[in-house]
Amino acid sequence: MLSVLKLASLSCAATVGPRTGETLTPDTGLAELAARNDRTAVDPTKPFEPFGDRPKIGARLSLADPELAGKRLTRLDLALEWMGVPGSLATHYAGYASPPQNGDFKAEIAIVDRGVSIALSTERLFEDDAGKRRNIALSDFRAVTEVPPGPPRGRAPDSSRWDRYLRLELAGSDFRHAAYPKAASTAAEGTTVNPPHNPRLKSLGSGYRAESQWSPAQGLALDPGEAILHLHPFGQSPAGEPGAEL
Repeated sequence: MLSVLKLASLSCAATVGPRTGETLTPDTGLAELAARNDRTAVDPTKPFEPFGDRPKIGARLSLADPELAGKRLTRLDLALEWMGVPGSLATHYAGYASPPQNGDFKAEIAIVDRGVSIALSTERLFEDDAGKRRNIALSDFRAVTEVPPGPPRGRAPDSSRWDRYLRLELAGSDFRHAAYPKAASTAAEGTTVNPPHNPRLKSLGSGYRAESQWSPAQGLALDPGEAILHLHPFGQSPAGEPGAEL
């Protein structure tokens, strides 16, 4: 007698970017990443200013991608490779009052889901040697509980208009643009006061891990972009068709 196999549950995961033990590199990434700072949309495949040309505390960078908008994330990786940054920002700002250290420049990272900001982590922007690539790994997405909305129709280039996107907000220390005129005019004779550094990303690498789970109790209600299919010798058909078993 032939028996009918029924699926009790299903769990699957997908990784884009580094596997366990591997390092994310700037040429790794999400193929359709859209980015915007407070002033304009930017092309993340070319060097760009993530927080604008005179960034202040609170300046923002928004990142969106169909994969990030449509998956239940369990990990997100970013690789920041900076362009023309001094190795020691404390040395660069030595002529200023209270010169900031490399670790003082930070980003508050959040997922914005349908207008609601969900804090993920606060991360430093630069390594102790600021010229080295800064790798950021985010792994706590327990607060992101809503069903992924999926990407907008037409792939809106303005990432801040997506229903779900990633946001980096400058925190900790700004780059002293407002303080420069006073520092330069009051400096002691023979003291060099460097112009403020303007952060510019040479490249932005990105990767993620996502998981999806299904059980018969939820019927065929799946997240956007997901489907359960029967594979046949000559094709496939959606699970749940008349006479089909899961």
